[in-house]
Amino acid sequence: MFQNVIVIMKIICKRGEKDYYDYLQNTYGIDELVVYDRRKSFPIDLSNFYIGNGLDLLFKKEKDFNDTKRKLVRGCWGKSAMEGRIFYFILEIGYYHYYFKVERYIDDNGKLILEPSLSEKKKIEKNKRLSNTPISICTSCSVWCGDVRIDREKKVVENPILKNTYIPKFIEAKEIWNNVYEYLSSLRDKEIVDGRTNDEHIESHGFDKKISFRHRK
Repeated sequence: MFQNVIVIMKIICKRGEKDYYDYLQNTYGIDELVVYDRRKSFPIDLSNFYIGNGLDLLFKKEKDFNDTKRKLVRGCWGKSAMEGRIFYFILEIGYYHYYFKVERYIDDNGKLILEPSLSEKKKIEKNKRLSNTPISICTSCSVWCGDVRIDREKKVVENPILKNTYIPKFIEAKEIWNNVYEYLSSLRDKEIVDGRTNDEHIESHGFDKKISFRHRK
């Protein structure tokens, strides 16, 4: 949608909390009418001992006491494969959902292996969004026969700072920028409400409400 369009947007953030797509603000310019207020951000800092909000097992490479070597696991359709611990999460950027799968296992040398993959990208409707913030991560996901589902107790991390994660390897800065811009711009659109009465609707289609629906003798 925005491939050949210069998209201008302003980002407000706490000092020092830049993300990997922020440089585009200097490239494209600043529009005071489209503003991403990211002051209530959540930095995913891999140097912290504990990140919290269900993010540690998705992003950190330190061993967890439940991490093991790969085991033979039978899938939903009867197929078997060697797998470690599998986790799923949804990264929501504007009106797009990015479905990630993360596998954790210990190799033969005793090293923890973290293998993330982007399995699907999906455009969603406004009423399907998980948060009111432009970017969020839903960590409470599970899978059933290949379909990622959100658990009943939904856990969402709003305004995550993604620069220190593997996300930049999967999603380009321009894509995030454009998705956020599209979402914020849509919030400025006023919903048109038709306040006409039923009689006014009838007359707008060329009918005379006094005689059009009467039985003539």
